[in-house]
Amino acid sequence: MTYLILQILFCLFIALSLGLLLGWLLGGCGKCQQCNNKTAPLAAPVKTVSATPPPPIMPSNSSSSFAAATTATPPPPPPPPMATKNRIVAPPPPKPIRSTKATSGDIDLDSAVNLGGSGYEIETLEGVGPKTGVALRDIGITTIAGFLTNAYLASQRSDIAAKIAVRPKMVDSWASMSDLLRVDGVDHQAAELMHKSGLKNVADLAKQDSASFITKMEEVNTAGKRSIAPEVPSNDSVSSWVTQAKSMKTVVKA
Repeated sequence: MTYLILQILFCLFIALSLGLLLGWLLGGCGKCQQCNNKTAPLAAPVKTVSATPPPPIMPSNSSSSFAAATTATPPPPPPPPMATKNRIVAPPPPKPIRSTKATSGDIDLDSAVNLGGSGYEIETLEGVGPKTGVALRDIGITTIAGFLTNAYLASQRSDIAAKIAVRPKMVDSWASMSDLLRVDGVDHQAAELMHKSGLKNVADLAKQDSASFITKMEEVNTAGKRSIAPEVPSNDSVSSWVTQAKSMKTVVKA
């Protein structure tokens, strides 16, 4: 019986010892903890930074986008147009007057006479009446200068005759008289008389003998029922015209 009690006491002692040992290992001694508190350096204070909170994230679904679009402020309306009731409109610039000197694509008329001015309208040519004048104006020919620059070739004259529905021979006669009017001092009646006396252009006039040509013109002027010109040009006039013609360029081609 004594032996059994000793065994029990021994077991209790062993258990108590193990319990104390485990308690010391797990909890440590109070002295060591106190030493640690005395010798441990103070930890630096943690600096707190106040961060700005991020903006809220809008949902990306289609319904939210549609709601944002519908609630957006509409753009302001455009300003009303300015009233034009009292606006002054500048008149168009005047059209330039075409001179007898050739422009781009035209020929040099080589004349001191202003065949594009007053007194040289296309209707002043012998044989060009009001109706024919309108037809020529419709195709852009309004003056003798304009006629010469568009009818100096035989092919051009044929084309004009077809456009205005006249005989090509009539257009040829207009071209001959127009070419003779390039000579300073020659009027419309003299040009018609010289043409009907056999001249086709200024080049033919340059070849004439004044006295012989005057005789020819007198015969032609009195051959018909009525005179072409009130009087035949004088010898001085014809001599001056022949001299001028010799120094002039050829324009109308026969």
